[in-house]
Parts: sequence; C-alpha cells; structure tokens
Amino acid sequence: MSKLHVISTGRNATRFINNCIMSVQQQTLACDSHIVIDDLSDDDTLAHLAQYGGISNLDIKINKERKYRLKNIYENVIDKDPEDIICIVDS
Repeated sequence: MSKLHVISTGRNATRFINNCIMSVQQQTLACDSHIVIDDLSDDDTLAHLAQYGGISNLDIKINKERKYRLKNIYENVIDKDPEDIICIVDS
C-alpha cells in the first residue's frame, strides 16, 4: 500500500515554519511522514523547529552544509517506494 510523504525544505523560514508544520499536521488525511529540512538557516528557524520534537511522524533534518532545494528533496525521496506519494510543501 502506498504511503504519503510530505517534504518541506527551507532556509531562514522563521516566519513560516510553524504554520507549515501545523498545516500538514491538521490535514484530514494524515501523512506517514513529514520531513522538514533546514538548509543552514542563520535566523531563529532552529529554535522554532526544536519545539516539535514530540510529533511522531515529523522528521526534522538539519544540514551541516548548504544543499539547496532540489538536492534536499532528491536525497530524501530516492529511497522511497516508487508507489509512494510525495508531496512537496514550501516551508
């Protein structure tokens, strides 16, 4: 059976990251995983992400080097089942 994966990548997304995560979590159809990737932010994005550690289907990844959007997405979908549904949501 197909799984639903949501991927959100961003850099310096302090103003938007909370709404992004809460919006995905409040959808009628729950996703199997929501992968949030911080691409080397230098604002308060990491502090905002730290408050979401208790959400079971939320996987927060913090890059140690800048990879930009396409590489972040590619690296996180390449191992998914071809039948899975991938949804990209801007952070």
